[in-house]
Amino acid sequence: MKFNVHIEAFNEKGECIQTEDVHNTVTTVGKRMIAETIGRGAVGADANLGRPGWISVGIGQTTDSLEVDKARTAMVSPVFSDRLSQNISPVNLTFVMPSGTGTGIPAQAIVTYTLPLGNANNNNIYEVGLLTAAHSGTYSLFARATHSLIVKNATVEIKYTWTFTF
Repeated sequence: MKFNVHIEAFNEKGECIQTEDVHNTVTTVGKRMIAETIGRGAVGADANLGRPGWISVGIGQTTDSLEVDKARTAMVSPVFSDRLSQNISPVNLTFVMPSGTGTGIPAQAIVTYTLPLGNANNNNIYEVGLLTAAHSGTYSLFARATHSLIVKNATVEIKYTWTFTF
């Protein structure tokens, strides 16, 4: 399973001023969420982990080793979070099944979120994460990615497209 993030920044005229593709890290808790969703038989600590229905952006630049990143339980320095317009849950998760399904061609689920002009302004944005709740409360971190600096102000909008390939 692959999880990747495509990032685009636009100016107030809607012109793309920056684009980047990064690979994210799915945390250990995120993998347990996937297993729970598929198996629906999780017990104990794995039961009811929640679903990633929130996105958060932050100023954290920390990129750790893969093992440390997989064990991460929180965003490094979150500054804004919002509910996803497409809440990832077993009910709402939409798979794109390409022609030739069953022939080894992967299926995908795509979540898109646009951080509008009026939010998270006056921050140097470096990180994005999928969470089970707003970063200001109790949440589980599903996945996190770091990217190049985007200076977020009232004239910059950031679009994140998270692609889950199975």
